[in-house]
Amino acid sequence: METTLSFTALGGVSHSLDAAQENSRIFETALKSMNTTTLSILEIPKEGFFWLAGGIRADGLRNARIVIDGTLKFVDDRSGWPTKEKKKKGKVPLDTIEG
Repeated sequence: METTLSFTALGGVSHSLDAAQENSRIFETALKSMNTTTLSILEIPKEGFFWLAGGIRADGLRNARIVIDGTLKFVDDRSGWPTKEKKKKGKVPLDTIEG
């Protein structure tokens, strides 16, 4: 038995730099949902490219496959990445997307 997740069906938005943080949150949420006893497949469709911000993390994935037919692009300006306020350091990029 396997489960297939479509990035666009989960809400991923193609060709939009403004959607980078939300796309990252969706991507990480999908990865976390894949940690099951059955095979889970996350599909990135070929009909577009998807901007992502940093902070995506997935630990201990089992039975997970990511099929990238499209393109994932990461925002290269870290000021667009999700941040968290630290007392002595100010705003720093998140280790993971919190949402």
